Amino acid sequence: MGKKKSKGKQEKDKGKQDKEAAVIPEEKDLPTLDVTTKGAAFVDGEGRTLTLRGVNLGGAKCPAGFRSDQSEEAGDDASYVGRPFPLNEAAEHLGRLRAWGFNIVRLSVTWDALEHGGPGLYDTEYVTYVQEGVRGAVL
Repeated sequence: MGKKKSKGKQEKDKGKQDKEAAVIPEEKDLPTLDVTTKGAAFVDGEGRTLTLRGVNLGGAKCPAGFRSDQSEEAGDDASYVGRPFPLNEAAEHLGRLRAWGFNIVRLSVTWDALEHGGPGLYDTEYVTYVQEGVRGAVL
């Protein structure tokens, strides 16, 4: 949690954030996979059983540059951009996971990463980082 911003700082940040609204990707911009269930199995559009081998992308619960035992020291201005890894390293990390046989990942996004400055003060830089990371993982 760390030190709190003054009300004036929060209002200034909120005004800035309103002008820089996060861009939500259009549905047409992301690839789709027609998945349904058949009994206890996931199946694709052709009826083939899908086997999902997944892993959690770790480290996304702490601000960039801080360990889990230091999260209180990070304060409200700490950025989560670059967690779990910088975008310029994403292809390397995701490629390694694919080589190990994983075909799905779970990216945890904490509320503190989105609104660490206070209620209604969204970190648009972090939202953009997550969007770009998801686009890179699915394309």
